[in-house]
Amino acid sequence: MKKCLWLVFLGMLFSCEHEVVNETRYFVEVEGNYERAYCKFTINDTLLSGTFFRTYFNDTVFIKGVFRHDTLIWKTFDNPANSELNEDYDYRKIVTGRRIDVLKDLAYIDSTTLKPLSKKIYQKKVDSLFKPVTLVNRHGTVEHDGFVFDIDIRDYNPDTFEGKTTISVKNNSGNEVQIIISDKFLFNDHIALGFEDYNFDGVDDIYVYNGQNGSYSTQTYEYYLFDKKAGNYQYSDELTSLTTRIGMKVDRKNKRLLIYSRGSCCNHMVQAYRYTDNHYTEFKRMEDFDEDTRYKVVIEELVGNKWMKTDINYEGRKNIDKAIDYWRKKF
Repeated sequence: MKKCLWLVFLGMLFSCEHEVVNETRYFVEVEGNYERAYCKFTINDTLLSGTFFRTYFNDTVFIKGVFRHDTLIWKTFDNPANSELNEDYDYRKIVTGRRIDVLKDLAYIDSTTLKPLSKKIYQKKVDSLFKPVTLVNRHGTVEHDGFVFDIDIRDYNPDTFEGKTTISVKNNSGNEVQIIISDKFLFNDHIALGFEDYNFDGVDDIYVYNGQNGSYSTQTYEYYLFDKKAGNYQYSDELTSLTTRIGMKVDRKNKRLLIYSRGSCCNHMVQAYRYTDNHYTEFKRMEDFDEDTRYKVVIEELVGNKWMKTDINYEGRKNIDKAIDYWRKKF
């Protein structure tokens, strides 16, 4: 992904002018799925040099390249003093001899946003990256199901949404029944908690956002299940771990959780869990494989203490499309 971002910029830079004669400087902002960078490039007839300030990694990367006939040879460096092209390097054929419309076939180009900047705006954005962040204290109150949640966040970082969070849980009488402390919770401008009944006991449980730590950078949460006997919320490491896949659905009608994951674009899995004896137990799963001209569905179900397996195969694209829709809805 990182190389793609660099290459996309190079393509944009070279397509800005039909023929590069004099040295030209460019200021650009790039935003992709995983990072944002502010970049400065200098280019002339034979050389390219540039600097990337990356917000996600909070670091600086340098790039240097040379033109050899219709090929650009380039490399990124952590230290500009060592920016010699005498090791492994990346290269791309240039589409035309005038360096126009370079690198049209780049992967991820659709998920990358390019924005030219003025020198003044560029410098302002770069300066803000290295400006010390002022930590603040925040407070919020949430009411739900007869409970009041007083949320205090100390040393809150408005850039990363991190802080030291203390949640005081009080009942209708105003008595504190528990305190939840964590430095992993993330809150944006709106301080809120999420509520849903995950163990199907008729009482909503709590979930709190803690980042994009799941498969394919999906959003993740910490979960606290309500304990009727204790009258408070208990952290569930089991549920928190289960939900780090690509998705989850609460099936209230059948009192089950559906956990979604995938091995690739053509391989998907859904697993069904029941909540019994204070634990989540998998009792059914389905995995499908879409191989262009063949579609395979594998269904496994727990009968007693034994998993029973069924394989179903489809041939032909028309039949496959119908089968995918059918099985994913049926499960």
